[in-house]
Amino acid sequence: MKLPETYRIYSGKTFEVEFYVNPKGNVPAYDYYQLMDEDAKRRFFVILGHFADSPPGTILPRSILNIEDKVVGIYAFKPAIHRFFSFFAIDRRVIILNAYQKQSQQMTRADRNVLAAAVKMKNDYERRTKAGEYYE
Repeated sequence: MKLPETYRIYSGKTFEVEFYVNPKGNVPAYDYYQLMDEDAKRRFFVILGHFADSPPGTILPRSILNIEDKVVGIYAFKPAIHRFFSFFAIDRRVIILNAYQKQSQQMTRADRNVLAAAVKMKNDYERRTKAGEYYE
């Protein structure tokens, strides 16, 4: 499957940002993004732009980017109550995996389930990339 150019959502000075595409061609984070209100969509792109254009090594506030799983390397972009799980891939790519709406301060079981799904997506991306199946 060739990744459509439309899933590359931001080309910054430092990072390229794109949505993850599963083997069936579905794009979970984009599907979630489509359901957000216009203000949240704008905030999402402001955060992505700020991040992708920042010089390497810039530390962003935890209020907009936080590590959610140190072992696996899953981060969350945080536009308001929304959480977009992502990771850093090779070639200065950031892959946005999936998303959800945060309901409480602590991570709930439902939140951990979304995080577990993000880990599986990351593993799938890495496997398919290594096999030459993701970007054809």
